[in-house]
Amino acid sequence: MEEKKPPKEEKLSAAAEGWLTNLPDDIRPNAVQEQYPRLVNKMASLWKHPDEFVEYLDELLVDKRGDRSGFPMKIALEIATIKDHYEMNVHPEMTKAYLWDPRQGTTTPKKKK
Repeated sequence: MEEKKPPKEEKLSAAAEGWLTNLPDDIRPNAVQEQYPRLVNKMASLWKHPDEFVEYLDELLVDKRGDRSGFPMKIALEIATIKDHYEMNVHPEMTKAYLWDPRQGTTTPKKKK
């Protein structure tokens, strides 16, 4: 059986290049842009749409179909770093901390069942 090849990578769009330059250096997904430019193009296009952006990153990080092999660790970490940055700094209202919210410095109460 022949091994499936990933889809042919495309080049970064001008919008994605602009988006990348506006990200802090420690957040910029360098490995993702080199290996998966189509993902960066999509992230850039969804950046101003918080619900869709977070949903897209969740789909990249969590296999809901059960048939994906996943990303290399470096790629997954960069995607998770962008998601954390987005939820903590760009749209903090999107985040609902489970036990501790580092922005508040306090623990949030657990919900009663």
